[in-house]
Amino acid sequence: MRGQREQAGIWAQLRKESGTPYIRRLEVTSSPVFAAQGISFNRFTVLTGSHGAGKSYLMRALRRVTILSSSVETQGPPYLDAYHRRTLAEPPSGKFEVEYGNDSRVVRWPVDLAASEGRFVGFPEFEPGDEPWTTYVDPSSALFGQHYFDGEPIYRTRLSAAEAYKKDESVRLRGILGKTYERLAWQQCDANGLDIPYFSVRSNGRDYGSDAMSTGEVWVHHVLWILRTASPSNIVLIDEPESFLSPAGHAAFLNEIARKSLASNAQVIVSTHSAAMIAATPTEFIRVITSGTSGAAVIQPSTTAGVLRVLGQEPGIRAVVVVEDEFAARVVKRVLSVLAPDIVGSVEVVKAEGADSAISIGCALGSASRLRSCVVLDGDQRGRMLRGPEAVSVAYLPGDIPEVAVSASSRSNPAALARMLGRAPDAIDFALEINRFDDHHDWFAATAMSLDVSIDVLIDSIILVWLTDEATSGEVTELVEQVRTSLQL
Repeated sequence: MRGQREQAGIWAQLRKESGTPYIRRLEVTSSPVFAAQGISFNRFTVLTGSHGAGKSYLMRALRRVTILSSSVETQGPPYLDAYHRRTLAEPPSGKFEVEYGNDSRVVRWPVDLAASEGRFVGFPEFEPGDEPWTTYVDPSSALFGQHYFDGEPIYRTRLSAAEAYKKDESVRLRGILGKTYERLAWQQCDANGLDIPYFSVRSNGRDYGSDAMSTGEVWVHHVLWILRTASPSNIVLIDEPESFLSPAGHAAFLNEIARKSLASNAQVIVSTHSAAMIAATPTEFIRVITSGTSGAAVIQPSTTAGVLRVLGQEPGIRAVVVVEDEFAARVVKRVLSVLAPDIVGSVEVVKAEGADSAISIGCALGSASRLRSCVVLDGDQRGRMLRGPEAVSVAYLPGDIPEVAVSASSRSNPAALARMLGRAPDAIDFALEINRFDDHHDWFAATAMSLDVSIDVLIDSIILVWLTDEATSGEVTELVEQVRTSLQL
């Protein structure tokens, strides 16, 4: 729980406007891949989309919009060397306009990726050192750098003094790699003008370095070293950070990348297919690349569940709403399907045996580590004092008695129910009249029999009439927002 609160604080800080400038927007004028559009970026942005949608292309384009971007494209499968990556992969082309700045100062410049010159040429509005520069990191570049230490003793003599990791970093690395480190340190080597990190560790009583690490271990340490040594004007582009990692460490790695991004004040843009990384990222930091007839488009999604579906990932049940009885369950399910279709597949609605039972179940579910929960009680339970330390989240259905409140719109506007059921208005008037003295528990069954429809069809139709009633729509919308907030969906 403490770790979750700390991570929530990191995301909250990343939401705030930074005094350090960053790439805020990329206007696509022409591109063989992307449609003409404006693409916005946060200080921390996660790009995702199906294979071939254009993620790598966008990352490569971003890499080349600043003056300090390398002209050599590091791309392609890790088994290709630098020469073949350069000759087999076509460099990106296209014309863009870059918007770079902070809340008080903004500068724009055009970029033609096909031209060798003409990119960013100066920042008269900014202090020296504020000029943007990009670092592109992918698994192949990380592993290539480590080859310098294999069988080349000369490079070990060029290592800088060792710098130890902090204790809390070791703890977080255990959540990423599943390894317990007794000692962690990194050094830097200048290999013919190329900065290369060397990592030395002790784990389970064994001392070893980068050259003896697993591929995933080297990759994680390399990415975090890039972020640890980044400067505020650095734009760090991380391609597929989930590479070589067990799925169990994906979310923890994404969270650590966000932490390091905040500490360095550098802008970080991540490209990933990892469902766990996407689920760990607040929706406002995610951009989804989708294919279209006029080219790829980059959209800001409204929900994480929707993003996962774009990738062919069903989010699964992530939350539980506990209600008092069967009727309340019907109402909540239909309300979510109409007003919150993006989360309905992630929410299980559980009926209890009254208010006390619902609260007890909600309190029990409150201790679950993988499921969020809330309780939706009937309106007549408002003002009830909830006892105990469980702090269960509670919302209320509109009105006092749900059956009465939901059916009120159909009783006052039978024509709307007639349209919903495809029946004559006179038939609806007659059915409502002969059953108007029935107890609310029996009213639906009696009315369904009078209309010769199933009770399920009648209840569903009456709920839909209620949802379209302007007099009650505000209360229903508020209920949905309370459920969203409680479940953090």
